[in-house]
Amino acid sequence: MRDALAKIFLPAAAMRDEEARRRAVRLVVFALAMMVWVPVFAGVFGYLGAPISASIIAFAGVVLIADMVAFRLTNAHAACGNVIAATAWCVYTFVGCFEGGHGAAPTWWFATVPVLAITLSGLRSGAYWTAASVTSITVLYIAAQQGFLFHRELSVAGYHFLEYSSLLGLTVCLYSLTWAFHRIESRSRDSLATALAEAQAADRAKSEFLANMSHEIRTPMTAILGYTDLILDRSIQGEAVTDALATIKRNGEHLVTVINDILDLSRIEAGRLEISQTACSPAQIVGDIIELLRPKSASKAVRLHSVFVEPMPAWIVSDPTRLRQILFNLVGNAVKFTDTGEVCLTVRWEDAPNTGPTLTCEIRDTGIGISPEQIARLFSPFSQADATTARRYGGTGLGLAICSRLAELLGGSVSVVSELRRGSTFAVTLHAPRSEDPSSMLESSLVTSRAPNATPKNQSIECVISGLRLLLADDCADNQRLISHLLRKAGCLVDVVDNGESAFEHALAAQERGEPYDVLLMDMQMPLVDGYAATTRLRAWGYRRPIVALTAHSMETDRQKCLDAGCDDYDTKPIQKKRLFTVIARNVVGEAEPSEAASPA
Repeated sequence: MRDALAKIFLPAAAMRDEEARRRAVRLVVFALAMMVWVPVFAGVFGYLGAPISASIIAFAGVVLIADMVAFRLTNAHAACGNVIAATAWCVYTFVGCFEGGHGAAPTWWFATVPVLAITLSGLRSGAYWTAASVTSITVLYIAAQQGFLFHRELSVAGYHFLEYSSLLGLTVCLYSLTWAFHRIESRSRDSLATALAEAQAADRAKSEFLANMSHEIRTPMTAILGYTDLILDRSIQGEAVTDALATIKRNGEHLVTVINDILDLSRIEAGRLEISQTACSPAQIVGDIIELLRPKSASKAVRLHSVFVEPMPAWIVSDPTRLRQILFNLVGNAVKFTDTGEVCLTVRWEDAPNTGPTLTCEIRDTGIGISPEQIARLFSPFSQADATTARRYGGTGLGLAICSRLAELLGGSVSVVSELRRGSTFAVTLHAPRSEDPSSMLESSLVTSRAPNATPKNQSIECVISGLRLLLADDCADNQRLISHLLRKAGCLVDVVDNGESAFEHALAAQERGEPYDVLLMDMQMPLVDGYAATTRLRAWGYRRPIVALTAHSMETDRQKCLDAGCDDYDTKPIQKKRLFTVIARNVVGEAEPSEAASPA
C-alpha cells in the first residue's frame, strides 16, 4: 500500500535504477506521513483555542503538497528533502514561540529535524539542519533568560494535553524511525549477502572456466607441439608423418573453435553481433549437420538421424550461419553425451495466429541426462553441468550460452527437458517466415561479380588469381613465408615487406613505374607504421588499387575500422587458403586495365 501510494508522486527519472527508486520512495513516504498528521494537529490546536499555531501547521501542509508536486516534476531529491526538513524546523520554531518559547512542548520535536535531513538529503544537510535546530533552541533559551515573555495561546489544561501528546508522539516517532532503520539495515545485509554469494559463485564459475580453458588449450597444444617435434626429429616416416600432420591440423582447428566461441560470446554480450536475414533451406542445413557429425556418432555406435514434420517450406528467412551454429552445437553436444542409443533431430514449421511463422528444432538423445539443479545454470556463461562433465567430456562451457543468446537474436529461445540417465530434449524455436524466393542464396557464391565482365562460374579461384602481382605487408616472418608460399603456388607474383612504411613506399613506387600491384594484402598491426595509417596515407596520395586487410582482430568493429581506413575488403587470421583466394578474386574480377587503374583519381 505504501509503495503503491508513493508511486503516484514518483518522477519517471527516479524509476531508472533501484537505488534512485528507494530514495524517492523514502522521501515521498516521509512527506506523506507528515501530511497525514497535519490536519490532526491543526485540528487539535484549533479545538484547544490556538488559531495561530493551527494556521502555521495548516500552512506547512500546503508547503508539503507543493514540495511533492515539485519533486514529481523535477526529481530534485536533495532540494525537496531539504524543504521537508525546513518545513519541520519552521513549524517547531514558530509554534514554539506562540506556546511558551524555550522548553515548550513543540521545541522537543527539534530532535527529529536532523534525522529527517540525514535520511532524505544526506549527512551534509543533516549537519546544516542540526546547526539550525541548535541555533533556534539557543536563541529561545537566551531570550527566556533575558526575561522575554513568549505568548502562550493554549490554556493550562490545553498545554498539559500538548505536553502529553508531544511525549506520546515523540515516543511513537522514535520507535517508527528505529524500526525503519532496522528494516533498511536488514535489507542491506540481505542484499550484501546475496551480492557476495553471487560474486563468489561467479568467481567459482570463472575459475572453473579458466581451468577448463587451460585444459582445452593445453591438450591440443600438446598434440601439436609433440607431433611437430617428432616430424622435425625425423622420428616418424611415411604414413606416420601424414597422420601426424592430420592430427596437428585437427587440433589447430579445435583451438580456433575455442577462440571463436569466446569471441562470439563477447560480441553477443557487447551487442555487436550482426544478424542477417536471408533465404535458407532448413533441409540443407540439417543435412549438412547430420553428415558432419555422422562419423563421430558412428564411432560410438550411436544412431544419428533427422525427421522433418510436413508441411515443411523449402526456404525460410533467417540467418543460415547462426542457425547452423546453434544446431551444430546442440546436436554435437547430444552426440558427445550419448554413449548408447540414438540422437534424433526433429524439425517442424508452423504459422500459428498467436506465434507467427516459427521453426522448431528438437534434439532428443538417450544420453546421461541433466538434473534440475544443473539445468538452472546450464545456459550461463563459463558453466557446465558439473566439474566432472568438463573432465570427462571436455568443452569450454560456452556453447549453450552462445546458443541461447543466438536464438534470442533470431527471435526465439532454447529450452530443455531432461531426466538423469534417461536422456535430454533440447528445443530451439525461431521466428522463420516462409520464403518463396531462394535467389538470395546466390549471394554466397564464391566470387561475386562486380562488373559485367565477371569471371565464368566454371573457372576456378586459382585460375582467377594466377598471374596477379601482389604486395604482402606483414611483420611476422612465419606468416610471410606461409602466405607467400600459398600465393606463389597458385601462380601469383608476390613481393613481401614487413611494415606499413615499406608497404606505402613499394605500392607508390610500383604505381609510378606503371606496374601497380593488383592487390595489396595489408596486415593491420605492424611496427613503425601500422596498416591503418599506411592505408590512409595511400588513399590520400591517390592510390586506388584494391587493399585487403589481413588481421587477427575479428570483431565487427574491427572490420569496420579497416574499411573506414580505406581498405576494400577484410580477411581474418588464421588464414584459410580458399577464403583468402576468394577475397583476392572478389577484388580483381571486373577491375579496369592496370594502366587505367594506375592513374590517380
